[in-house]
Amino acid sequence: ESNFLQPVLETLLFYTTQTPTITNVTVTPATAQVGKGAQLQLSAEVKATGFANKKVSWNVKGATSDETTIRPNGLLVVGSDETAASLTVNAISLANSSKSGSATITVPSV
Repeated sequence: ESNFLQPVLETLLFYTTQTPTITNVTVTPATAQVGKGAQLQLSAEVKATGFANKKVSWNVKGATSDETTIRPNGLLVVGSDETAASLTVNAISLANSSKSGSATITVPSV
């Protein structure tokens, strides 16, 4: 008499006993041009093993304007008074802060 659930149980056991690990974080698009006063939706793909948390926190570096922000959902807002020519957007894994991805955003001067 065979147990038809055995392969399913073995598969579940494999996934639940696997140590959750973040392997890498990729931000899309990796490069973009965003004008002053404009917005860009970025996304982060987190590759992981096991049931690791795939959420990220976002930050933007290099901005000179207080209006330049990135929202928790990855929406970049470039301030209308931004003077920086280039911004770096980072997505940092919440499960492992040593794993992150970034995008380089060019801000045209006109």
